[in-house]
Amino acid sequence: MNDLALGTVVAERHFESRNEAGEEHEIIVRIGIPVHDPCPDGDWYCPYQIKGFPNSIVSVAFGIDSLQALLLALGKVHADLVFCQRINKLHLTWLEQDNLGFP
Repeated sequence: MNDLALGTVVAERHFESRNEAGEEHEIIVRIGIPVHDPCPDGDWYCPYQIKGFPNSIVSVAFGIDSLQALLLALGKVHADLVFCQRINKLHLTWLEQDNLGFP
C-alpha cells in the first residue's frame, strides 16, 4: 500500500531506534486525517505512515466512524512498530522510555 496518499498529517511522533551494533537512527510515525470511504456504503479510514525502517509503511485502519478509524489506526501503528522492531532487531524508545505511548 505504499502508493496510498497519507493526506493531511494531523499527528506525528519521533522515536529513537538502536540496532544490535549500537547505531542509532530515527523512526517517524505520521497519522493522517480520517477520511470517509468513497465506496458505496463505505465507512471511514485513517491513513498512517511509519518511516525509518528498511521499508516505509503506509497503511490504513477502517472504522464505522472517524473516531473508531483513528483509534484503530493507533492500535495498528503500535502493532506494526512492535513487529518491525522484532524483525529488524531494533530497540525503540520514546522520550528514553520503552513504553511507546500508544493505547
